[in-house]
Amino acid sequence: MSSAISLPTTAHNLVQRRTATPLSGKSHTNNSVTQLSRPQKTSRPDQWWLLSVPAFLIAAYAANFLIDVYRVGDSAIIDRIRSSLFGISHIVGGLTAMLLGPFQFLASIRRKYPKVHRWIGRLYALGILMGGINAFYVSFTSLCRPLGQYAFAFLGLIWLATAAMGMSTIWSGQVAQHRNWMARNFSLTYAAVMLRWQLPLFISLGMETEPALTLTGFTSWIPNLIFAEWWIIRQTPKRASD
Repeated sequence: MSSAISLPTTAHNLVQRRTATPLSGKSHTNNSVTQLSRPQKTSRPDQWWLLSVPAFLIAAYAANFLIDVYRVGDSAIIDRIRSSLFGISHIVGGLTAMLLGPFQFLASIRRKYPKVHRWIGRLYALGILMGGINAFYVSFTSLCRPLGQYAFAFLGLIWLATAAMGMSTIWSGQVAQHRNWMARNFSLTYAAVMLRWQLPLFISLGMETEPALTLTGFTSWIPNLIFAEWWIIRQTPKRASD
């Protein structure tokens, strides 16, 4: 029994003696204890797939939107967008951003293949430029009411603005700010995902297409942006401690 008690006691005394060392050795010991006590970061592929699978599905839907193999969704909306080069360009740009965006959240690519990360980012930004500029035409020729048209147009504007801020911050070496702005930007890219399930939901609840589409002009992206801000605030202390 005495030997069983002496081991923890000895270890406790050893820790006390080490933490009581002179100033020259104190910092090293405390840092070692802190590193041992701090939980190691682990990747969460489940969270990445949770974000990515809906994005990839909507990208596939957008591709079908272009080639029109399977008529899925409101035919009036589909025909209106596909009837102009502006609408097709908006779809191609949004499709590109939706496909590439999730890969920018993979830390393994950022750390091991930074050149790949940068090139994906450039193509992603190009997709946003194409989709965002043409979003104004799509917004003001959509079937929703004027209030919804302005909401979608404003979405296109801040989609472009957040991408511009993301690019300018990385060019000036502000990595943390770059990540924050691109998180905001992808939350706006994700509006396409939210719209695709919200619109049929609202219609199934008895709404006509016009008011339902008008409502999604707000609900498809405002909650996303709020979530992105919450995520940024939550991540800031973690980045500061790294």
